[in-house]
Amino acid sequence: MINILDIGNSELEYKDEVSASLQEAQCYLMRHEWCTAIEDGWIASSFGYILNIFYFKIIPDHISCDDDFVWIIVGDIPPAYIDIISATNAFEALYCYIHLMDEWVKKVKKGDSTDECFPINAPPKRKYAKMLESRLKILKEDYLPIINGNPLAELT
Repeated sequence: MINILDIGNSELEYKDEVSASLQEAQCYLMRHEWCTAIEDGWIASSFGYILNIFYFKIIPDHISCDDDFVWIIVGDIPPAYIDIISATNAFEALYCYIHLMDEWVKKVKKGDSTDECFPINAPPKRKYAKMLESRLKILKEDYLPIINGNPLAELT
């Protein structure tokens, strides 16, 4: 993993896109009441604007959250956090992300309520479900195998 402070000096491709994704991830994280501050962060996997998986050390509020670390997934997809109990590495974080988003897609396509689903930043409409479903297919088929095979391959 590459520390977020080292992105500018790293050999990452698409540094501008990764930096923009970092800002999005930090803003998304700080919108949650359970995160009072970000202490440190690392980029675990990077694919430019399409997908970035960050790992953050946070200061939790200790009322609603005791985790000191969290995964944040951003890109050309709805942002999401994954707790460290559900995922111990970038592959598991992306796998959990896909599962959470698949649940939302299935509920929307059936016309069921999404109240019990992970909240995403799109209305529960079929057109958004289809858009997300196509992105999830790409994540499953193209990016998940890369991360599983060599978690640092896409960083160089």
